[in-house]
Amino acid sequence: MPVSEVSSPLLLQTIRWIETRSLDTAHRTMQNFGHVFRYAIASITFPEQIGALFRTIEGYKGKFITQSLGLGPLVFVRSGELRYADGSEINLAAGEWSIPSDK
Repeated sequence: MPVSEVSSPLLLQTIRWIETRSLDTAHRTMQNFGHVFRYAIASITFPEQIGALFRTIEGYKGKFITQSLGLGPLVFVRSGELRYADGSEINLAAGEWSIPSDK
C-alpha cells in the first residue's frame, strides 16, 4: 500500500489492536510509523523534483558544515562517510573518491 493511501483511522485501528497485546510494542510501533512518515514526506517521489532539490541545496547559505552535507546527494554516500571523509581518499585529478571498506 502506498504511503499516500494510509489514513489516520487505519493507523489508529492498527495501534489499538497492538495495544491489546502489548503497550510497549504499540509505543515502538508508533515511533516506527513516525520514522516512516517523516522519511516519506522528505523523500522525492517525482524525478522532476530532483532539480529543485539541488537548486535549494546550492542556494543554502547556512553554516559551513551544513552546506558541506549538501554534497551527499551529489556523491550518493551516507552522511557518516561524507563527514569522516579523509583527503587521502579523494583523487581530484581522476575524479575519484575511494572509501576504504573498513570504514
